[in-house]
Amino acid sequence: MKTFPKKSNTGKFGVVGAVAASAIAVSLFASSGTDVQNAADQAVQVELTTVTESMNAQLPAMLDANTRLESTAALQGRVFEYRLTMVGMERPPRRYEIVDEARPKVVKAYRAAADMQEMREMEVTVRYVYSDEAGKEIVCFEVGPEDL
Repeated sequence: MKTFPKKSNTGKFGVVGAVAASAIAVSLFASSGTDVQNAADQAVQVELTTVTESMNAQLPAMLDANTRLESTAALQGRVFEYRLTMVGMERPPRRYEIVDEARPKVVKAYRAAADMQEMREMEVTVRYVYSDEAGKEIVCFEVGPEDL
């Protein structure tokens, strides 16, 4: 009867150890990527907050005969918000009227305007919130990296 050599315990632990080391390395790599992403998100948030503070010091301001920019906000998740009011109109425009007229213009600006270059580079989504003179929200839409 032939006997097989006894397997050593070091072989078992070698495989288990290698698997464990691989799992640890993968989790460390994944969390370091998350840390880098979090740092990048925080840097963008600081930049957006600075822009918001600077702009809000000059607001409200009329953009055209019927649109007043009330304020801006730096929101979580790389979102920069413009709050606008429709003024001096017999009746405020309907939701679809604003979207049909304004959204193509802001998409075009987001894609190509020099003053939007930093927003594109930082992959910021720009949110536009339009309200009537009574403060009731008419429409909210976003333009961002997915529109490039």
